[in-house]
Amino acid sequence: MVRNACYTFRLLGSKCRRKCHQHHHLLQSLSLYSLRKDEMWREIHIYSFLLLSLLGTIAETKKKNLVTEFVKETGSSIFDGNKNTEFAILIESKESDDYDDYLDEFKKAAEKFEDKVQFVYINSDIEENWQIIEFLGLIAEDVPGVLFVGLKKHFKKYKAEMKEITKAEIISFVQSCLDGKAIPFLKSEEIPDDWNTKPVIELEKISKSKYLTQRKQPSYSSVNAPWCEACQKTMPEIEKLGELYKNKKNLVIAKMNSVNNEVFGLPILDVPTIALFIKGSKKPIYHTDDERTANNFSEFIATNLEKNEENSMKKDEKERKKEKTNDEKKQLKDMNKEEAKSKDEL
Repeated sequence: MVRNACYTFRLLGSKCRRKCHQHHHLLQSLSLYSLRKDEMWREIHIYSFLLLSLLGTIAETKKKNLVTEFVKETGSSIFDGNKNTEFAILIESKESDDYDDYLDEFKKAAEKFEDKVQFVYINSDIEENWQIIEFLGLIAEDVPGVLFVGLKKHFKKYKAEMKEITKAEIISFVQSCLDGKAIPFLKSEEIPDDWNTKPVIELEKISKSKYLTQRKQPSYSSVNAPWCEACQKTMPEIEKLGELYKNKKNLVIAKMNSVNNEVFGLPILDVPTIALFIKGSKKPIYHTDDERTANNFSEFIATNLEKNEENSMKKDEKERKKEKTNDEKKQLKDMNKEEAKSKDEL
């Protein structure tokens, strides 16, 4: 009979803590370990000499789970913003001699931010992954590279400038992004001279992207990518929509290539992204219908412009009532002052 200590391991989400209680039990060549997972306690019996192996397995599993590998089929669920709104991204080839070292440094850095930032690895060897790599603004010469993406208020991305990918460099970079000290970057390309002479105007430079949000009249824009099959099917309908509205001065139809251009404050998490911009609105109104035809777009625009007009009228009416109430209160206050003054004089 051997006297052994009983160890309790508590696994709570991403945090793993060990509490050691010196309870003396008479166990023959066995130690009792309690594991709590998913709010349920389970007791398992293992040989004492397996303890270090168990701890190593738990630590290694926890370390692996700190970094998620991007796979196209499940990629949208990683960046949907439901669980995490901030991401550190390592882009590297698995065929590279430095791959194992860089990934290990990336995992070590992830331990510091496991509750704040989701760490994601994207394999640059996979051709399909270049759609999101280019979307994030990187070219082949930028690989290997580390990025930070934030989705809290606006879609912002930051590109790390580091001589070597190390734990310390990654931590410093991510922390500067979280602290708001890093400077986000936006892609932009030059535009043709006739950018605003066609029924569908082209927004290809950052300065021109303000055309959407700063014009007095509403703007309806389609943000596309050359490789996107859905975009290719949608663009002819956008062109038809442009023809419908080309003689109307109360609306602008626009398009933008999202691979080479970005708009600050306009998160583009998928393409095509189609939205209506109304002056005074805090956010664009996104078109989410499955049907993407010129007629459907036109109905969407008309419905939302009508709603906006109704909301504006209600807001104006509310302001008038508020102003009237304030005037009445002021008049009553002035009358009370006059009455009080008259009484004092008597």
